[in-house]
Amino acid sequence: MGNNVSITYELPAKLNVLNEIDKYIDDFFSNNQLNKYKNKDIAFYINLALTEAVANAILHGEKKKKYPQIKIRMNFDGNTIEIKVYSQGKPFKKDDIKKPNPLSDRGRGLYVINNIMDDLRIKRELDENILIMKKNIVNDKNFA
Repeated sequence: MGNNVSITYELPAKLNVLNEIDKYIDDFFSNNQLNKYKNKDIAFYINLALTEAVANAILHGEKKKKYPQIKIRMNFDGNTIEIKVYSQGKPFKKDDIKKPNPLSDRGRGLYVINNIMDDLRIKRELDENILIMKKNIVNDKNFA
């Protein structure tokens, strides 16, 4: 499990793609000798974080493009899963993440991601937002 493996997906920026996120996670785990983690919380956390990130990208970022797409790049380096979600839209920063109102049905995505992933960064390159999420799975006592 020391090889660096990367997979890139490009999805239409439509909410119905959220139903397919678990398939991408399942494929990623299966193709990278991560099957032993599929039935543990790690797969759930990765699925939840990616679903929230893609939903945010669709809802807040892709409205101005003629053929809106969301790009996802998933990487496993032998210890850590890194997921990057590329989208267009208004720039945002990690400082913008606030504890959500418990009575609201909106505003939880980035807060949840920030709390379940080991690292969350947001970059802006050219006209793209890049949400970078990392989860260490090999040395994490909860998943090993």
